[in-house]
Amino acid sequence: MARKAIRSDYENVLLTNVPEKLLEARNIVRDVPNEILDFCEFLATVVNKDLIPVGLIRSLNYALDDIIEETCNFSRAKSLPDVVKRKKYDIITNLSYFPLIVDKIASPKFAEEFRRLFVKEFPDARLRVDSSNS
Repeated sequence: MARKAIRSDYENVLLTNVPEKLLEARNIVRDVPNEILDFCEFLATVVNKDLIPVGLIRSLNYALDDIIEETCNFSRAKSLPDVVKRKKYDIITNLSYFPLIVDKIASPKFAEEFRRLFVKEFPDARLRVDSSNS
């Protein structure tokens, strides 16, 4: 019985088809800087198909490390896209918009857990609020 409950909790915080959802961000998320949407398109080429919140945080961290170093250590990509290299400082500066994307592409439970982890991992980032819901 406990195993079933654990599996149910895991499934509630699993984001499936992550690459496809990240690619859709440009069409479904408003009030997010273009460089963050460009970053999503890059992430879509390197992340796993299904992720839990901590997995998305880790992928975000690895991608940011690569952007800062201007390398690409993901096995699924040979190099960073030029647009990501050119906009690296804007991506880092505007990272606080990324949770808005997660709010739109994930379940409320996933998004809530992601935001909790995001604040811990990036304490200096000022979380954004979706103004389109106001």
